[in-house]
Amino acid sequence: SKEKASHFGHETNPDAWSLITNTTVQCEGYFKRTHVPLESLGRNLTDGNYDERLMIKPGQTMSFYVMMNDPLLRYTITKNFGEVYSSTDHLLLYEGTGVGD
Repeated sequence: SKEKASHFGHETNPDAWSLITNTTVQCEGYFKRTHVPLESLGRNLTDGNYDERLMIKPGQTMSFYVMMNDPLLRYTITKNFGEVYSSTDHLLLYEGTGVGD
């Protein structure tokens, strides 16, 4: 979100979000993960730097809203909202909210 905070309470407010990229991805198929290409996130392949809007400082929370026009591309349903989905020594990725038709 624009405030670099939790998405909670902002899921349906378009004014709370800033556009980082607008790209097309190839769906990998039913029940297969589809990745957003790093180059679409402003990564400069020469020096490896990313768009400054993607920089997360220690202790900071940042939310991402991924919008898809194709109803065949969907998210995974979970009951673990707010739980750590994946982590590294430097980053915790929490499960969030899916908003769909």
